[in-house]
Amino acid sequence: MNKFWVEFTATTTAGQITAGLAAVPAYNTQLEDDTWFFSANWGTSQRDLNNLKGRIEAGSGRNSVSDIGLQADSETLKKQSAPAS
Repeated sequence: MNKFWVEFTATTTAGQITAGLAAVPAYNTQLEDDTWFFSANWGTSQRDLNNLKGRIEAGSGRNSVSDIGLQADSETLKKQSAPAS
């Protein structure tokens, strides 16, 4: 099980968010500021993240996810930094 975060667009309703996270299915969901943190039985490659976004949007609606990524670590609700270029 891996840990992820997702942000939805401002027009996405609570019902759509619930449906999107249920489509994964997401576990241990927590909201902090505008970011949802959750665990899921999902891979961590870029392709996996793209597929995860598609799975969420299958429940929450097309173009409802504004951003998605991996948690920085398993202990804190924090986004993972982008790799240095």
